Amino acid sequence: MPTAFAIVFLAMGILLRTIRGAAKDKSIVIFVLFVFVVLFWMAFEQAGNALNLWAEFFTDRHITVGSWTSRYTAESFQSANPIFILLFAPVFSAGWIMLAKRGHEPRTPTKIFIAMLLMAASFAVMVVGAARENAKKTAVAAPAILPRGVQVLPTHELGDEKGVPFDAGRLEKDGDRFVVRGVLAH
Repeated sequence: MPTAFAIVFLAMGILLRTIRGAAKDKSIVIFVLFVFVVLFWMAFEQAGNALNLWAEFFTDRHITVGSWTSRYTAESFQSANPIFILLFAPVFSAGWIMLAKRGHEPRTPTKIFIAMLLMAASFAVMVVGAARENAKKTAVAAPAILPRGVQVLPTHELGDEKGVPFDAGRLEKDGDRFVVRGVLAH
């Protein structure tokens, strides 16, 4: 995905240098909107993977009211977005219509900017939570539970041919055991 984004970004940049006049101004606006929309959807699509792992391993998924307790799966959080859309779409639609009647409806780029600010704020909350989680060691597993045939290498040997670790630095070998920090899928 980052490679495709970089190719499109480069092609649009080259194209912008060849356009003149009003068409260039409109093209620049489209280019800027493209960048923000792509960034928005890249962050939004984390709900199906990284945020789902977070919900699975680091979220208390119990709701207790009085003596009644219910436990939810991490996957059930995937339904939150469509539910919020159904609940709040009429409210936002009415708000935009009311603002339009008064002549105060924000332009589309302003709405996109507001969405980006809200997305950044929500990820800032996740960054704080992730930093707190990464500060402590959350799991210890003995090599005896590994599947048969798996070879355990010292920490400095874990990684691809460039030396980049597969575990994002979250897995350490400590003698005959493993220490896991933060989110590391099972």
